[in-house]
Amino acid sequence: MTHRSREAEPHTAHRPPAEAAGRRDTGLRAGALGEFLGMTLAAGGLCLAVLRPELLGAVVHTLATTAGRLG
Repeated sequence: MTHRSREAEPHTAHRPPAEAAGRRDTGLRAGALGEFLGMTLAAGGLCLAVLRPELLGAVVHTLATTAGRLG
């Protein structure tokens, strides 16, 4: 079998690398860290809602009273 090379995408073929323009590629690490922290927070919240259902009512009440004070 012969291996066919994939053609480069037309909009990225002639673009210089990010480091050539003096930019740092920190978006990937920051995005991955933010996603990890968000998923951890969501998983922790779901675990608390399953293990302690009375906390869910307390959180909703606290959010409602805080929103009422702001309005």
